[in-house]
Amino acid sequence: MNLEAFYQTLMLINICGTHHAVRLKSHWNSINTSVGQSVLLPVSYIVTEESKTKHPSFKWEFNRTLILFYSGHNCSLTQEGVPITCFGNVFMSSRFNRTIFYRENASLLLLDLQLNDTGVYTISNRDSQDSILITVTVFESAAAIPDHKSFLHFTLMSLVTLILKVLITAFFICYMKINRIRAMEDSREYVYSRRKKNKLGNRRVKRGAPHL
Repeated sequence: MNLEAFYQTLMLINICGTHHAVRLKSHWNSINTSVGQSVLLPVSYIVTEESKTKHPSFKWEFNRTLILFYSGHNCSLTQEGVPITCFGNVFMSSRFNRTIFYRENASLLLLDLQLNDTGVYTISNRDSQDSILITVTVFESAAAIPDHKSFLHFTLMSLVTLILKVLITAFFICYMKINRIRAMEDSREYVYSRRKKNKLGNRRVKRGAPHL
């Protein structure tokens, strides 16, 4: 039985079990590189139904040829469904021995790229029709990559934008916490002030009351 047939058999077995929805996310849709370089095909995923068993399953293909498939189990997730650690088996085709698969985010690392590695890489998951296509173009040298400077500029700007978003979010969270603490302190001071006034008022009433 070849790898593709084995994958189809495993899918049929798993379909009879309990799944939960997995949502894939792509971080790049095209990558330009040169011969001898290594590139990461960056993707990530979240599990949208934590109450069910944690069995994410993915397959990577190159120009519709199966590279590998992964059947995970016992995944530890955050409250948002982001995997922290995952266990499972990676079944890889012997034709693609220059790849590394990352279980926690389903990304694929391509090593020592050659010209014939140019093509479309596709990842899809078992639980839905969700899939991501990433086009990789391998050039003979870095100098031959079109718009190489523009690509680096775009990468740098994307990184700066991401850092700014993180800083703005952190500032907003701190601002909200500080306002909440101030509001609690103001509320305590108000309650304390009201109690103090009530005590003074009670004392004045007692002093001014006629003696029987």
